Amino acid sequence: MHSDRARPPVEHYKLNAKSEVKGIGKIPAYLFSHKNIKMMRYILKEIKPDIIHIHNVISEMSSSVIHVLRKLKSKYGYKIIHTLHDFFLGCPNYYLYNFRTHRVCYKCIGKKVKSPIFFSNCEKRGLAYAIMKGLNSIIYNNIVRYKDAIDIFITPSEVLKRGMVREGIPPEKIKVIPNPVVIEDMTERLRFTNRKGIVYFGRISKEKNIGLLVENFIELIKEGIDEDLFIIGKGEDIKTIEEIGKDYINKRIKILPFMKRDELHKNLKKMKVFVLPSSCVENFPLSVIEAISVGLLPVVTYLGGAREIVDYFGVGYIFDPYKKAQLKDVLKRAINEYEINIPLLKKAVTKYKDFTLRKYIKKVVELYLH
Repeated sequence: MHSDRARPPVEHYKLNAKSEVKGIGKIPAYLFSHKNIKMMRYILKEIKPDIIHIHNVISEMSSSVIHVLRKLKSKYGYKIIHTLHDFFLGCPNYYLYNFRTHRVCYKCIGKKVKSPIFFSNCEKRGLAYAIMKGLNSIIYNNIVRYKDAIDIFITPSEVLKRGMVREGIPPEKIKVIPNPVVIEDMTERLRFTNRKGIVYFGRISKEKNIGLLVENFIELIKEGIDEDLFIIGKGEDIKTIEEIGKDYINKRIKILPFMKRDELHKNLKKMKVFVLPSSCVENFPLSVIEAISVGLLPVVTYLGGAREIVDYFGVGYIFDPYKKAQLKDVLKRAINEYEINIPLLKKAVTKYKDFTLRKYIKKVVELYLH
């Protein structure tokens, strides 16, 4: 800190969040907030920070915060670090995904003005929200010049880094630091025998593509597979999943609510295979690491950070979510080859320690100091 005054270790300042604004007032609050400019000026004058570290909450507070941070940067001399958790700088819809066609979309990546969002109607809530996001992108990228304000970007995955390089951010300004996973050390207590079951856990939404998993699992049932499918989580696509699997729900297909971590891990340690069938580009899905840490053999799509994780741990199977029959064959192979993969799983389980919170903090602090 520049100031010599004694200060408490943590102070909280409340900015004007978009989610707290009611009615039509949400629109200007989303795009630009003069109230936040005044508040941010006050915070900078009071604290005189050395480091400002931004996460995705910036979308709640509008581009006005970045505007004032860039304008006053030379005055106060702080460094700005931003941890990216999605593709919003390159894709105004954040996910490289068209929620209308349910396919990945790269139309806006690399474009100075992200005009495709105005015509693609790719936002899940409809065209009005797509237009809002498009306008917000123009403000961030072309008016406020967001990328110029940031000294260092942190991305959890190489796939997100590559996307940001296509956006014109120099590679040397982007540091890949995978998100941490808080998991109990279970390497001494894991058993790899007498396991049964296929599992997905996480949000149940259209882009997670759980319907594809259920359809392929039903085909495996018809072929005589001796496993059950467990879907753990909640979301807006549950009724669709229940309809697809209606003849097998509560028999061979069990849909369970979210569980606390200890209960979840207790159940996962009884199962064989974890499937992440997403049809969108996952940035860095921690569920894959969590699954491997409890001895599950991962089956993931080739899209995004899921494949990076499987490659890093050296165990698992990859498939194309847009080739419907491919998942059935890959899933059958994973089930039949679980025992063959046990040596690789035992080795992989120890690698989750590379993603501890302590190691994550150490890497971030190193960026603060250099």
